[in-house]
Amino acid sequence: ATILMLAIGPLVAPERRPARLREDFAEGLREVRGRVWLQASILSGTLFTLVALPAQSVIGPLVAKDSLGGAAAWSAIVAAWSAGTALGSVAALRLRPMRPLALCFTLGLVCGGPTLLLLAAAAPTALIAGAELVSGAISGLFFSLESTLLQEHVPRHALSRVTALHSGTWAVVQPLGLALVGGLVATLGPTRTLVLAAGVAFLSNGLPLALRDVRRLGWVETPVAAAVEA
Repeated sequence: ATILMLAIGPLVAPERRPARLREDFAEGLREVRGRVWLQASILSGTLFTLVALPAQSVIGPLVAKDSLGGAAAWSAIVAAWSAGTALGSVAALRLRPMRPLALCFTLGLVCGGPTLLLLAAAAPTALIAGAELVSGAISGLFFSLESTLLQEHVPRHALSRVTALHSGTWAVVQPLGLALVGGLVATLGPTRTLVLAAGVAFLSNGLPLALRDVRRLGWVETPVAAAVEA
């Protein structure tokens, strides 16, 4: 990553007066409030990070230890997700859907939930790893398209502030999610917690699709216009 960043070279930033943290936060919040699709994306990611993601990272290794043979099984599952992420990111280089955010959330319906249900059933390692390969591919595609949408639809001067709110919210709730999942496991047990987390994973991707702004959001520049300009 460092080598790639150095290859970019120095960037010329527009001159602007020094801003305070409160002003920067308020500016980013204004941009978010003016975009329903962005609010939906933030809330979806927050919900997924609060319940589904920590459930898998906390209970998954426990299931692997008790039912799948131990660390080797969990390593294979995690490696499958990483390989899928790489494949999805590469696919995003060639894919330009007309309704990218709608596609992201539609595919997201099978991201995370099936893995959680398979862990709840202590399914064979190969089956769980296959689900994670698909989940990783969707995640890589999702984040690539979503990042591009942010750069196209958010003004350049506010992009860093909006991105901080977008990703920073997830970082804030992640440790809360770990604590929450621990309490759920103590109360409901690991299997029921995994099933509950799977339901949350489906909801986090399904609910945004009810919003027209999410379903209709497209690119600022159409593929046809880009081809003509090239």
